[in-house]
Amino acid sequence: MSSFRLAVRSGAQLLVAIWGDSGAGKTRSGLAVARGIAADPGEDFNNPETLRAIDRRIFVVDTDAGRAEHYAPAEGEAPRADRFAFQHAELEPPFTTARYLALVQEAAEAGARVILTDSISMLWDGEGGCVDWHAQNVADAVERARKRWEAGPKRYPFDEDYEGDKASVGAWKEPKVDWRRMESRLLQLRTHLIFCGHADDKLRLEKEVDDQGRETKKTRVVQPKEKPIKDRWEPIAEKKFKRRLVVSLILTPEEPGVPHVHKPMDPELAACIPLDRQLNANVGLRLATWARGAKAGGPRPANTKKSAPPASGAEGGAPSRDGESLGGDGAPPLVQGGR
Repeated sequence: MSSFRLAVRSGAQLLVAIWGDSGAGKTRSGLAVARGIAADPGEDFNNPETLRAIDRRIFVVDTDAGRAEHYAPAEGEAPRADRFAFQHAELEPPFTTARYLALVQEAAEAGARVILTDSISMLWDGEGGCVDWHAQNVADAVERARKRWEAGPKRYPFDEDYEGDKASVGAWKEPKVDWRRMESRLLQLRTHLIFCGHADDKLRLEKEVDDQGRETKKTRVVQPKEKPIKDRWEPIAEKKFKRRLVVSLILTPEEPGVPHVHKPMDPELAACIPLDRQLNANVGLRLATWARGAKAGGPRPANTKKSAPPASGAEGGAPSRDGESLGGDGAPPLVQGGR
């Protein structure tokens, strides 16, 4: 009997990342997309009890001191377009991959249809994350070098910076191997995964020259605002992890919730994500339809809108619509100032 069969896309795992600075709308956008992915075909988003049933399929791993619960209903309040009744767990420091994977596995075993991590960046540069691990490895290597120097003839002064630079590359081995093992475990899940993460200004080297045209030094400077969004912002996570993502989007505080493509994606997936409006549950519905093996989406509008739709009221108030009914989208646009 052959081990091979005709390949058919059905039940594909969605790996979606939403990156942005503070105020870009990452959490609210992630929850809205998760609601669409978690829904069964034909479920009525205008029915609060149906919304509650959908939201219970969403599990959130929160590394941000419980701030994801800002988007949950108050006690006794029904879920609605801008309030999500998801399952919630806090991941406190140290942000190690082992502690994170334990929560993800618990969510998968509890029947999660979507697991949202907010923020995956904390596993990289948060307290106890990979960057901290690397720094500790460098510090340990410098201390070992110091002890060797102290035990030797001391023919030269001890140079801590030199020893640190020499140890830096090798000190990444353990943290990166650990991160990639985490990736492997995540890819074995059949659960859809949404990663919210931080993004920082992308830097470039700028050369300085003297009057003779000779290079004097190089300085790291922020990319100019005229550059495309994907060239101005750098998601904070392990480099190869960012390449594995099926969908990777960047949000900016200037137009909260309005996505910019971070990396190329399958054309059918790209058609699921309008770039001229804020992310909502309809995007999740289209992505889930694609993952089930059906053709999803339609013509994708060009990203010609330069600012987010106007919001009415402060966070927690009544948000404005973007011209589509609640029944069609299941989520209005973000309120200005959302995370």
